[in-house]
Amino acid sequence: MAYCLFCTQGHMTKKEFREECSSGKWLPILVMRTEEKIIVPIFDTALMAGQFVKRNLPQNWLCGVVDLQVKDAQLMDDRGWEAIKFTFPRKLKDVVDFDVEILEFELNHKLRIDI
Repeated sequence: MAYCLFCTQGHMTKKEFREECSSGKWLPILVMRTEEKIIVPIFDTALMAGQFVKRNLPQNWLCGVVDLQVKDAQLMDDRGWEAIKFTFPRKLKDVVDFDVEILEFELNHKLRIDI
C-alpha cells in the first residue's frame, strides 16, 4: 500500500476538516511545487509519512496520512502531477515550496489525522 499526505496549511481545525473535507470526499493533498511541475510525495508506510511531516512542515499545520488507491493515483496522473516515492523522510523544507492541491475522492479512505 502507498500513502500520501493531506494538509490544511493551518487554515482549518480538526473539526472543520472532518465536517468539510471528509463529508465532501475531497482532500487538500500536500504537494511540492516547482516552476515546471507538481510533485506528490508518496510513502510506503504511514510512519515514514509522519516522519516526513515532522521534518518539513510547521507544527500548526493539521496534517495526516491517506491510503492511496489505484484510482486516486490515476486521477493524479491525469492532472499531470508527478508522484515520487520516498524511501527516507528527507528534509526538504529549505529546498522546495510545499503547497496543497485539492483531490476529490470517489471512495472512502482511511485517514490518520495528527501524525
